[in-house]
Amino acid sequence: MNLSKVSYKIACWAFIVVGLGHIATDLISPKTSEQIGYINTMKELIITIVGTETNIYSFYQGFSLIMGLILASYGLINLFFIRNNKTSLVPKNIFFLNILVALVCMFLTVKYLFVVPIILTGLAFFGFTLSFIQQKNQP
Repeated sequence: MNLSKVSYKIACWAFIVVGLGHIATDLISPKTSEQIGYINTMKELIITIVGTETNIYSFYQGFSLIMGLILASYGLINLFFIRNNKTSLVPKNIFFLNILVALVCMFLTVKYLFVVPIILTGLAFFGFTLSFIQQKNQP
């Protein structure tokens, strides 16, 4: 297997791991009494979005779980693509989209999150970028 495919697969797996890790952490991490207090406060804040009444916590929780699912799915779709692509060349437009998505995710994690998602989204960015460079340099 060449370096281009290996780095592409590593980038895909980085998105899968960060997405599934996010979902698992969100669902099973223990909550401190302070966090439970914040959650209860969020539940008291009722909002209406497009005619639907909900609370801030439900909105936050649903959005968070969807984000994890989309990140994992993005990695899986790319993994399926590289597995089923018989030409073994990834089109430039897919590379550019993957690099852009990974770069934006990396910047957002640096600004708002902590070290694990920073490392994983950075790994995705560098994996897709290295794969593009390697594929471009192949004869």
